[in-house]
Amino acid sequence: MAAASGWPEPVSYTHLFLSALEGTGPGAKKLLRVLNEVVAVAAERRKRVSTGQMNRFLDKIDFQRAPVPMAKRLRIFYMTQAAVAPPTFVLFTDRDIKLHFSFERFLENQIREAFGFKGTPIWFKVKARNAEKKDG
Repeated sequence: MAAASGWPEPVSYTHLFLSALEGTGPGAKKLLRVLNEVVAVAAERRKRVSTGQMNRFLDKIDFQRAPVPMAKRLRIFYMTQAAVAPPTFVLFTDRDIKLHFSFERFLENQIREAFGFKGTPIWFKVKARNAEKKDG
């Protein structure tokens, strides 16, 4: 249903239920929990990972496990975080193609497992390594 609405699937979003009637008294603990969660997600959204850490991370990933058709596979030479809020990663690859949705989800799950980014979307941009040379 998330894909049909145009919104990304909620991979690692935290769901907290809160009653406006119980905002004070015994329910105040839940309100404090919501505020603590907002602060934690904001910190995750602004997290930065160095290029060196990303490259060591890429060396450890078993890309053979990625559920991607062979024709859609690509070789990632290196990867860097280009922006925060939301975290945006640029993949320098052997060709300039859109990532297959299952590969993008696989890579996102691997990044979340290694670095966190709880509650925030992760964006990817693909650049062919040879494209830079052709433009200049």
